[in-house]
Amino acid sequence: MRRSTATALVGLLAVGCKEKPHPPGPSSAPSALGSTQSPTSSAPAASTGSPSPSAEHDEDASATDAGGALLELSDVGPASPAAASERGVVMVTKDDRIALAPLGKKGRVEAVKEPKDSFALARGPSVAGEFAYWVSAGRLVRRKIGGGAIEELAGRARSGTRVTALDKNEHHPAMAVYVGAPVSKDANGAAWLWVEGNEPVTLTPEGSAASSVSMVESEDDVVVLSLEGRTGMTPVHARTVTFDANRPKLDEDVVVWVAGPAQSLTEITAARNESDVLGLIPLERDITRFGLAEVRVGSTPKMGAPVVWRAYPNGLDPAPVAVSAGCSKTWVVYARPAETRPGSPQELHLARAEANGLGPSHVVARASAFANVSASPLAQGLLIAYVADFRTWARTFDCRANSP
Repeated sequence: MRRSTATALVGLLAVGCKEKPHPPGPSSAPSALGSTQSPTSSAPAASTGSPSPSAEHDEDASATDAGGALLELSDVGPASPAAASERGVVMVTKDDRIALAPLGKKGRVEAVKEPKDSFALARGPSVAGEFAYWVSAGRLVRRKIGGGAIEELAGRARSGTRVTALDKNEHHPAMAVYVGAPVSKDANGAAWLWVEGNEPVTLTPEGSAASSVSMVESEDDVVVLSLEGRTGMTPVHARTVTFDANRPKLDEDVVVWVAGPAQSLTEITAARNESDVLGLIPLERDITRFGLAEVRVGSTPKMGAPVVWRAYPNGLDPAPVAVSAGCSKTWVVYARPAETRPGSPQELHLARAEANGLGPSHVVARASAFANVSASPLAQGLLIAYVADFRTWARTFDCRANSP
């Protein structure tokens, strides 16, 4: 039987905060980004529950330079709901205030000026523009990073689930997607869209559900991906949202892929690599294999999307993933076991999204487990923030240094 969302969420950060605390990462001195892993290709193989062939893009032990440099590790503060941003690490307190650990000189993040008991166990916010968005007490809320009153945007949001927000631009107003009330009494939840100046609308069709939702801009439109997590087959939905006078218009819901079993903490992360939309899902491939599935949604969602796998040595739950732009590229940060043995320590990897899957990866940090992983673009690269071993950490990646 699945754990409830609230119980699972407590487990999420408890897992990320177990064992004796120690600095989770390589030396805190700057280091050249030489990959410890390199991708290889093999013949296509069918994935459990997949309507189309899936390509292998596994890692092996050969060393290849991925380019760039990791700067000094920053100890930001206690374990918290945290997210990387261009201004530093944004953290949400128990009483729904915003605490900012600012990004200082030479890519180092300063420690947050809040006592340890200011923070509770929860998912990190989504930062878009001057706002942070998250779910609090069953409500979708936002608050300016610089201060100001909290805004309740929508009710009946599912506590313990992650929000994805986009800032306003020339094509659309500010918007956010979240998991909320189900569309039918038999469903477990639905994907909802909030657009500033409009009432929330459901993205999940009748008879379906959503356990995780994410979105990304695609040309002038927005593509929303949602995961209908099940213990058997797990459909992956995609829906394009266009805008007419700042009002959202929903294209048809498309099941782009059917995965195998999902766990209560399995999440989908939407990304864009040039003109293509990607859906990143860490989950079981079959009864003996686990990895990161890269669903190649493309520019227009359609059934039977191809899938490329990045194999992990073993399975893990939660298995956080984050994406960010940097130096005109798309980067993926993901946690995976360091070894095949049960209870293995974990590694946080950084890899560039390439035409045929993820490129060579580098270990950003090592810890007993990771939670609340996030990344944000900077002028010189990206900022990575994560929770591990009782603390919130941050590290800047300068993708200009030693770039190929």
